[in-house]
Amino acid sequence: MTDPTSTPGGRRPLPPAPVIAAARADYERVLPRLEETVVKVRAELAAGATDFETVADVWLSLRMQEHKSETLLLAAIAIVQVAKEPHPQPLTDPDSHT
Repeated sequence: MTDPTSTPGGRRPLPPAPVIAAARADYERVLPRLEETVVKVRAELAAGATDFETVADVWLSLRMQEHKSETLLLAAIAIVQVAKEPHPQPLTDPDSHT
């Protein structure tokens, strides 16, 4: 996403075909883990955790994962899913006065 060759409003160069193939192949394998994580996060929020308490908890959990490439793919899938939403809700901070 920080490729200097991308242009404003333009597409970035596509990743190499083997990387796209690997992402596609591993998608089905990591999707259940993403769904499981989302259920846990929803439960944490429903139990009264703030957005940023939950972000911190998920962040710490992801940092402790043994399989970093799988964790990065999981995060990439989640980011693309959020990006496909027309108006994702911003996080709220109960300590903010804005």
